[in-house]
Amino acid sequence: MNQLNLIDYVVAREPTLPPLRAGLYDYVLVGNGLYVRSERDGLKAVIPVAECTVQGLPSIEPRVELTLPYVPVDLTRALLTRAQQERDWKGRMLEVMYHLTWDQAAHRWQMTKPAQRQTSVSVHPIGPFIGTSYETYLIEVHSHHTLACHDFSPVDDESEAGTFRLFGLLVDIFNEPRLRLRVNVFGHRWEIPASLVFDLPPELKEM
Repeated sequence: MNQLNLIDYVVAREPTLPPLRAGLYDYVLVGNGLYVRSERDGLKAVIPVAECTVQGLPSIEPRVELTLPYVPVDLTRALLTRAQQERDWKGRMLEVMYHLTWDQAAHRWQMTKPAQRQTSVSVHPIGPFIGTSYETYLIEVHSHHTLACHDFSPVDDESEAGTFRLFGLLVDIFNEPRLRLRVNVFGHRWEIPASLVFDLPPELKEM
């Protein structure tokens, strides 16, 4: 482990990986490439960084596990409905971002609209960050109005880089709404089916 005790480097000689050591994350060399893994309350992930063949080591599969209850269908529907209702004072559509945080005491998900700067084509976080949902959220979801804007942007990549969280994108929200989801492990990203985390209402499909 390095001097900051944040990152470890593991050569996996067995199909079952050794326990994650103290720190933020591990890089793991396996038979089918280099992986990164991390764990936090509510979430575990082992995802690929680079593919290659390493003779003599076992191969593994990517896996992402939500260790909390799924986001319930009513809350998932509320995410979509509120995104469809976002307007400025002139009635023009606005993109929006929401945070989902697990409330351990209440044993349920909480949805928060954090402080943000909204336009019709973008949304940007603004302070305060300390003492708000920016510190505690596990899942962030933001909206795009059309199918043409169905990808995460370079700005999204940059803002997610130092985190281990789940990030969702609501796409084409007025025509055929879809939810795209990925996990970010400190700058390494992997797309997963939204249904691994969300109970989806019939009107919202996964990408």
